[in-house]
Amino acid sequence: MRFEKTAAGYGDLDDRAFKLKRLYYPQYPYNLQHQLKAKPADEIGRDKGGFEQQRTARAEDRLRRETLKLWADGTLRPSAPRPVKIYSVHDARDLAIRLKRPAGGGPPAQTFASAAYMRRFRLRFVGAVLKLIRDNPAAEVGLVTIIPRDWRIRGRDLPAIKPKQYLERFRQQLVRAGLKDADGWLIAFLHGDYDPSHDTYQLHLHVVATGGLVPLLRQLKALPIYRRGDPTAPGFVRQPIRVLSLKDPERRVSYYLGQAFWPSKPSYMKDGVWRRHPRRQRIPNPRLAEWLMWIDRQSFGDLLMLRGCRIGGGTLTLQGNASRTA
Repeated sequence: MRFEKTAAGYGDLDDRAFKLKRLYYPQYPYNLQHQLKAKPADEIGRDKGGFEQQRTARAEDRLRRETLKLWADGTLRPSAPRPVKIYSVHDARDLAIRLKRPAGGGPPAQTFASAAYMRRFRLRFVGAVLKLIRDNPAAEVGLVTIIPRDWRIRGRDLPAIKPKQYLERFRQQLVRAGLKDADGWLIAFLHGDYDPSHDTYQLHLHVVATGGLVPLLRQLKALPIYRRGDPTAPGFVRQPIRVLSLKDPERRVSYYLGQAFWPSKPSYMKDGVWRRHPRRQRIPNPRLAEWLMWIDRQSFGDLLMLRGCRIGGGTLTLQGNASRTA
């Protein structure tokens, strides 16, 4: 095993992110390279691209490496106050080295900070989810976006954020709502976007759920943290909980479970209401370098929660009450 020293002690690099061999390479019907095709822009001009190409992911990793090296040598002005107690010059340089394409064309580093790795992760994990859905056609699938108001954090606070604690908060909400007796399965993915107008991150959840878990998620709307709040206040969310039916499963499941990056979406005031720009941009520096070092330290269990299904034998299988909907 490979170990490195971190602010929290020594961590095993091989335990970061997710070991891709735990899931089989997807067969043609569930393979995003074949099933996720580019589509014309929609009515507001948003492109609907196909599955990312390998060369595009490698180019993104080269850009990320340069960002990290600039942060490490001081050329890139650090945020204030600089999170030196959590991120160090060594951390930035080490990650930059690991993001370099391996000699001889080997696999990318096992880290969610690598676009090339995320491409492979999305291919296998989303493929396994698509197979699970199609193997259980009787189960109605709901796609849920959950944005708790108290998950808005300052940019400088991200280094200390432990995403697994946020997933546990969400799980406890479900437990109090009746999770124990609900049938179906659920996969929740913790994601975030950055608001450069206020230097804040908005953490949120993308959830794919079936059976009795969909109405259970709707029940959470009654909780105070899921009320709309003041539309004139920064961070206003119009729909804290939004439920969609499953259409275009390859595109929507790949969006909900495993986006390759966190976008930057500036906020602005219009007609007395705070709004977020719909266009997804790159997180500006130096926050990008800091986000890369943060996401590098996360594992599968830090960012994703499974209920009613498990990974085993190279695929996703149902367990417990989830089989009632099969």
